[in-house]
Amino acid sequence: MKKDFRDYIGATVILDDQQYSVGSLFSDRGIVELQSEKGGDAEISLERFRVLIANEKVLFDNNRHEHANRIYSPAQREKARCIRRLLNRDDQLLAQGLPWAMRHRKLTEEFANDPKFLAAGIGVPSIRSIQNYRKIRRDLGDAGLVPKDHLKGNRTARHDLLFEEIVLDLLEEFYLTSDRLSISEIVAVAGRRYRDACNEKRKTPKCCGYKAVKSITDNLPWLRVTKQRLGGDEARQRTVFAQDILKVEQPFDRVEIDCTTADIFVVDDEGNVVGRPTICAAIDSATGVILAMQLSLSAPSQSLVARTLKEMLVPKDDSFFDRHGISNRFQAYGRPLTIVTDQGSENGGDMIEAFVTAGSTEWQKNLPKHPWKKPFIERLFREISAFLQKLPGATCTAEIKRQDRTEKAMKEASLTLDDLETMLQVWRYDSYGMKPRRRVMNPLRSQESPTKCWRRLETTGFLDAPYTASEVRNMFMVRSEARTLFRYGINFKRLIYAGPELSSIIAKIGTGRKVEVCFDPHDIREIAVLDPDTGRHVPVRTKDPEMPAISFAELTEILEKTKPDPEEEIAARLVLAELAMAADKAGKSNKGLRSRRKAEIGRRKAREVNARSLHDKKVEMPLVDEAHAIPKPLKRPESYTRMVPR
Repeated sequence: MKKDFRDYIGATVILDDQQYSVGSLFSDRGIVELQSEKGGDAEISLERFRVLIANEKVLFDNNRHEHANRIYSPAQREKARCIRRLLNRDDQLLAQGLPWAMRHRKLTEEFANDPKFLAAGIGVPSIRSIQNYRKIRRDLGDAGLVPKDHLKGNRTARHDLLFEEIVLDLLEEFYLTSDRLSISEIVAVAGRRYRDACNEKRKTPKCCGYKAVKSITDNLPWLRVTKQRLGGDEARQRTVFAQDILKVEQPFDRVEIDCTTADIFVVDDEGNVVGRPTICAAIDSATGVILAMQLSLSAPSQSLVARTLKEMLVPKDDSFFDRHGISNRFQAYGRPLTIVTDQGSENGGDMIEAFVTAGSTEWQKNLPKHPWKKPFIERLFREISAFLQKLPGATCTAEIKRQDRTEKAMKEASLTLDDLETMLQVWRYDSYGMKPRRRVMNPLRSQESPTKCWRRLETTGFLDAPYTASEVRNMFMVRSEARTLFRYGINFKRLIYAGPELSSIIAKIGTGRKVEVCFDPHDIREIAVLDPDTGRHVPVRTKDPEMPAISFAELTEILEKTKPDPEEEIAARLVLAELAMAADKAGKSNKGLRSRRKAEIGRRKAREVNARSLHDKKVEMPLVDEAHAIPKPLKRPESYTRMVPR
C-alpha cells in the first residue's frame, strides 16, 4: 500500500552540511527535489533519500513515523495526528512549569476551533483523557494513539439456537442444490418459520433479521460446505485458486523468515571439524530479494532471529561489501508490513514481542507441517542447498544422500564459517540477485531478476521511509522492573549507568525515586530510562566507557564465575580479563566434536564482541554519545593579534 507523498513534503534534509526542504517527489523517475532558503536547489535519487532517513539526516516537524500508517484508514490516522499535536503542545507547556489546570485551559483555547480538529470530528479531551493518552504513548508509542473505532460494537450472538437450526436447515435444503437463494430470501423465510416456532413453544422471539442470518453464514466451515456442494476434487481445486494469501503488490508487504541447518561441515582455524552451521534468512515475497542472512554455529535462537531482523531494517555500509568482495552493491531495507514464520521457539520471546509492538508489524506464525504456506523461504533454502552441494564438505549431492556422505563430508571439510559466509554473501548478491527467474508476482509473467524486480516496483510505487538507527536500537529494548535513582546514577544488574540526561532527570525529580528501565539483552553498554515528566525514554551509557559489548547473560556467567564483592563496582577490566581467560581456555579444548564446536562458538563470540566494541567507537553515535564526548579546547584564530605577556 502506498504512502501519501504529501507526508514527505516539507521535510528538512541535511545534505553536505547544508539544510534543504523536500519540494516534490517523483517516484516514477526516482528523483527527490530539494529546495534551499539560500537558493541553489538540488536533486537526489530516491534511494539516497531513504539512506538519509535511515541515517537520521531527515527531520520532520511532526513525529512522522505513524507505525500503523499502512494499516489504518486516513480518518483514523488524522485523529492520531491531532492527538499527537495536542500531546506535543502539552509537553511544551509542561516544560514551562505550568500545572494541569492552566495547561488544559491553554490547550482548549488553541485547539477548540482548530480546523484540523473540527475536520477530524474530535474536541479537546479532558485532563484525565490527556493523562491516558500520555500513558498510551509511553507504553505503545505513536501507534497506540490511533483510535480503534473498527473494534466497537456488540460481537456476542444475538440469536438463539432455535433460529440457528432453522437457518442451517434452509441452507441445507436449498443452497446445496442451487445458488439462487440470496440472504434476503433466507431472512424472510427463516423469520416466518422462527416466529411460528416461537408461538408454538410460547416463547418470546429474539433477533431474527439480516445481521443474525449474516453472522450464522459467516461462521460456516466453508471448506466442508464447498466439499458438500461441489465434491472433494473440485472443491480442492477451487480452494487452491481462491487462496489469495500470497498475492502481494509492494516490497515488504510480506516477508518470510526461517532457520535451517546448512548441508555442509565447517572447520575452525586449525582445520578441525566443528559441525554444521545454522542459516537464518529473510526473503521478500514480492521481489524474491534476500533481505537478510545470518550464520551461526549455535542452534536457532531468539538472538539469531533478532540479528536477522536488524539486518533487514537498516542499510549496510561499504565495509560489508568490501569485506566480502561483492560487486552488486544493492541495498534492500525498510519496514515490513507482515512477517511470516513457523512455530519454532526462536520466533518468540521478549525481544520479538518488543519489536512487534514498537513496529506495529503483523507477525504470522504458520501452521505446523504446512511448509507450502511460506513457499518463498522454502524455495530459497532449496537453492542454497543446491549451491552448497558444489562446495567441499557438503553432506549431500545430487547423486548421494545425506546419510551416505556424512563421513566423507567431514574429511573433505576445509571452509571456516567466515569463508562460508563470504561465499554465501557473494552468491546472494552477485548470483542469486542477478539471475532472471519467472515469478508469480510479475504481471507480465516474464523472467526478471530479484534486483530488477525491486527496481521496477520501487519506481511504480513508493517505499515507506525506513527506521532510523536510534529507532531500530529502541525497538529491541525489553522492559524491566523499576530501579531507584541515586546521586551517582542508577544501578542495573550490578552495573552503574550515568550520564547528562540521567543527571537532568535526577535534578528534576530527586534521588530515591524509582524509574522504569528498558534494556537490550545483547548489549550491556546502554539502557533506556523513562523520564516521568515527558514520558520518553532517554539513553544512558555505562559509567565505565571501556565496557565491552557483551550480553547480560554473558555478564551473569562472568559474575557467577568471579563472584566479586556485592558492594564492589563492576569494572570493564574484570569483564575483559574473564573474556580473555575464557577464550584461552576454549582454544585448548579440542577433544571431541561437541567440545570443538563449543570452543569455536566461544572464540567467535569473543571476536564479535571485540569487533562490535571497536566498530561502535568509529561510527557516529546518537546524542547520548555526543554528550559523553570530551569537548575540544578552543583554538585562537590565526588572524587575531598574538598577545605578548608583559
